Amino acid sequence: MGTQVRYQIDNASDRPLYVLLVGLDAIGAAIALHTPLEASTGESRRTLQSIRVEPQSGLGLPRVNNLSWLVSGSPGFVEILAICSIAPFQRALETLAINTDRKNSGDRLIEIANPPEFARAVLADLQAASRRNAENANTSPDTYTLDVRSWVTLQLVYQVV
Repeated sequence: MGTQVRYQIDNASDRPLYVLLVGLDAIGAAIALHTPLEASTGESRRTLQSIRVEPQSGLGLPRVNNLSWLVSGSPGFVEILAICSIAPFQRALETLAINTDRKNSGDRLIEIANPPEFARAVLADLQAASRRNAENANTSPDTYTLDVRSWVTLQLVYQVV
């Protein structure tokens, strides 16, 4: 406990990657990385920002040293999935934005208020990314067609003691 966690995502491809960090904390609660974008002039609400890693570059998360990223909480295993896609996670971020406290700012891990709704939004975003590479995008509306050339997931596990 008290150690800072930092994730490094390197993009060796020729196109941008979009990253979504989600997982389960030590007590089994669904969590995600909250990346607020400040409200522009005249807007009262913040939106969540897609994490974009440019081609042939890398990005460390959190983007700044932040005490809220210190490992804390109940002892146990924490599982984080770094989901990378060739398209932004628009629906997933919209779902997170609806259910988060807009007063807080800065990159931080938050509990997902409605995990099933969030999971459906992530699948819809991955399907939208997959359609960019799809030879036949005419699929049934009740199925997900996910092209593995469009996304990848990395599993990261650590133990809180």
